[in-house]
Amino acid sequence: MSTTKTVSVADCAGQMAFGMTGTVQTFVVPVCAVQVTIDALGASGGDSAVLGGFGGRAKGTATVTGGESLYVFVGGRGTNVNGTGSLQGFAGGFNGGGAVHEYTTWTTQGEGPSGTGGGASDVRRGGMDLSNRIIVAAGGGGAGATGGGAGGGATGVAAPNQSASALGGGGGTQAAGGVGTAVNATYPTKSGVLGGGGDAYRDGSPSGGGGGGYYGGGGGEFAGGGGGSSYITGLMNAMTITGAISGDGAVILSWSGPAT
Repeated sequence: MSTTKTVSVADCAGQMAFGMTGTVQTFVVPVCAVQVTIDALGASGGDSAVLGGFGGRAKGTATVTGGESLYVFVGGRGTNVNGTGSLQGFAGGFNGGGAVHEYTTWTTQGEGPSGTGGGASDVRRGGMDLSNRIIVAAGGGGAGATGGGAGGGATGVAAPNQSASALGGGGGTQAAGGVGTAVNATYPTKSGVLGGGGDAYRDGSPSGGGGGGYYGGGGGEFAGGGGGSSYITGLMNAMTITGAISGDGAVILSWSGPAT
């Protein structure tokens, strides 16, 4: 069961970095603070023989009320999946990374090395639901036979195709998840959804899970997964960068009091 870490500080100005813990972290705004700048970095997708997509970056400043809570979710890097299979499959990175599953019941043969999707990093205000997100830094797609797509930007990057029957997952947008490329019905590759990357299926050929995000990237079929989309609402000085970080995500909060 996940736990919640709550951080309270008294200083009117300061900075705090939040790393990946696999659970929500709560920041209580100091009573005298009036602004919080959020710098969020999404996690990268897992690697195969090639690299997973890098995570995106999103930054902006919120006007806040002292004593309110901000809920911080830091994305986890996708897993490098190697060797024989598992009926349970392999979960994606924390906070929305797409998983990698196995073909039917094959669990003893050598499967293609694959990467699960990286998780998004986000901050939520007024509650912990996906609808409470005010900023999202997208996760990168996991690698398959091709590299994973980078996390956005407003739109995630689609993963490259390996061939006409081995297609990379699509990038998430502001309105929909990236398309999951299920060419063969035996492998029910998934499209991305709100908050989550699409799952992928591997056998002797590797496939990558989609990256998490505002909308997640699609899973790849014998190719990489797509990157998720980043998102900002109601913040000043907003900016996003595509493909900014490798590894686990992070969120850095900087706060200040009234101008003197």
